[in-house]
Amino acid sequence: MLQRRTSQSAEAVQRGRMPQWYYVMLHPSANLSAAEKQQLIAGLGNTFGSEGGFRGEGFPVGGGRSGD
Repeated sequence: MLQRRTSQSAEAVQRGRMPQWYYVMLHPSANLSAAEKQQLIAGLGNTFGSEGGFRGEGFPVGGGRSGD
């Protein structure tokens, strides 16, 4: 269960759904760069484990936001 949520969280970061747009609008410094997203994804995998091959590394980082 925890590993599945970790994977879902990493996917949300990777796809640009986290942090949410309205949070970034209020807190511009929360807009993560591609490198910061990769570090967060890796940290999630290293801290909480992985499922289905997710290891927190090599996860493609993108999303619809500028600065990726």
